[in-house]
Amino acid sequence: MDKRLYLPESWTSDQDRCAAAGVPEERRGYRSKTELALEMLERAVDLGHLKAGWIAADDAFGMSPSLRQGLAALGMKYVLDVPAGFMVWPVEPEWTTPVYRGRGGPPKPRLVGGQRRTMGERSNALPEDAWREITVAQGSQGPRTYQFSAQRLRPTSKRKPGEIHWVIWRRNLDGSEPRYYLSNAPEDTPLETLAYVGGSRWRIETEFETEKSDVGLDEYETRTWAGWHHHVALCLLGGAFLLSLQQAWGEKDAPDHAATEPAPV
Repeated sequence: MDKRLYLPESWTSDQDRCAAAGVPEERRGYRSKTELALEMLERAVDLGHLKAGWIAADDAFGMSPSLRQGLAALGMKYVLDVPAGFMVWPVEPEWTTPVYRGRGGPPKPRLVGGQRRTMGERSNALPEDAWREITVAQGSQGPRTYQFSAQRLRPTSKRKPGEIHWVIWRRNLDGSEPRYYLSNAPEDTPLETLAYVGGSRWRIETEFETEKSDVGLDEYETRTWAGWHHHVALCLLGGAFLLSLQQAWGEKDAPDHAATEPAPV
């Protein structure tokens, strides 16, 4: 849909190197991948090109409070991966106020210790009846089925409880590494919807692999700003064309019930 060239600080701190590669002056300041991602989404929304109501991304993006806030400001719902060590609090955290000893100002309320726990710790404490088996998609090797559980909790924000979110846990049936998600979806959102959106990110990765093999997305040998953008733009156009053909051909042979299935995110 769009593209941005990520320049590490080793590049942005070397103005001569940037100039030699033709990097525009307004693009020579360092910006993180999450900042670039939010910039692309904001531009797509402004142009009226983005119709999706959900955003899915890996934990490098899910860990970014500024990205989550930016998505919420755009009115977008998200299901973002977060790592096992991501900290969450109960919906109603407990506070305590130390006894006033008569010296200095009155003590301020403090959060009771032990309430903040990692995603992994909370997952291990869930009872077996809290898990539900849900098929999120049909993969090339059969149904993509996992066990899911979800609770309303508060992610940590500046070392304190933040706004209430959905916290989602996913267990693989083969016992391999679990996944963890954070979502700003409304409280009445079905678990099936959260599971579907969280499990849809594989489509993004599959599309990248397809464009690498079919249109040479990763086969650029450019050394300039303009050359990289030229190559990637043509590859994205080629990939979009092939995807449109795939969808058109698939619709001809699609079963009757396909029309009722949710559109890919």
